[in-house]
Amino acid sequence: MKRILIVGFFLLLLVIPSSPGSAQSSFLITNYNKQEYAAGSQNWSIDIDKRGFVYVANNNGLLVFDGTHWKLYSTPGQSIVRSVYVSPDQRIYVGSYEEFGYWLKDQSGKMGYHSLKSLLKNYTFHNNEIWKIVQAGNKIYFQSFSSLFVYDQQKVKSIELPGNIVFLLKAANRLFVQAVNGALYELKNDILVEIQGSRILAGTEIKTILPFISNTLLIGTTFRGLYLYDGKVFKPWNVPANELLRKYQVNNGIIAGNKLVIGTIVKGVFILDFRGNIL
Repeated sequence: MKRILIVGFFLLLLVIPSSPGSAQSSFLITNYNKQEYAAGSQNWSIDIDKRGFVYVANNNGLLVFDGTHWKLYSTPGQSIVRSVYVSPDQRIYVGSYEEFGYWLKDQSGKMGYHSLKSLLKNYTFHNNEIWKIVQAGNKIYFQSFSSLFVYDQQKVKSIELPGNIVFLLKAANRLFVQAVNGALYELKNDILVEIQGSRILAGTEIKTILPFISNTLLIGTTFRGLYLYDGKVFKPWNVPANELLRKYQVNNGIIAGNKLVIGTIVKGVFILDFRGNIL
């Protein structure tokens, strides 16, 4: 059984049939209302650690769920937490308004917050909110719409951008970011390199990039649906689901086993097979 966590707040359980002759999947949903988790009504990001604990970026702070109990941790300034990421070393990285850092348990098991903002030199914040946190190797990247910071476990520096950006996205071990109304860039050695031919996607927003079959990348866009990129050419993915995904506006996506799980802005979650059929 594969568990898919969806901010809302509910947990979607994707159950793959065990019978070889079965062609139908079932989807079990557990809902948690605001009164149960006792925090803000909006949840922005979610991650899970190796124990199965769930961490949620919430309007009121960092929510932690152990499967039975919810607990809320406030960040400095008690600002909205926009992003959360659990690293392999079990640090709980968070991003909020003009603030980013990580939570870590001490020897007594108490959670303590460590701000990384103070390590950033010669930078002035201007209403920055950290919307994405991505790890590549031992580096942690924090992304706002106007800034991109990298933490190498010792220092924090700002990466030069081509202007305002959409979301920092990871596909396999590659990092990508799109300029607003512009091209797609790949981050190489902490320098953004424009991908040739990607300006065909200007005018829409790239919301997800997934490593796909035959060494291609599957790219989800807000208004133009899904594209395939083979390393040379970007082309629309001509599958049954794409017309609906254009209509309902792709907002996120993951690969779960042999399924594609695509979140939309207008019409909830779509689950597809690798041929683009809606399951």
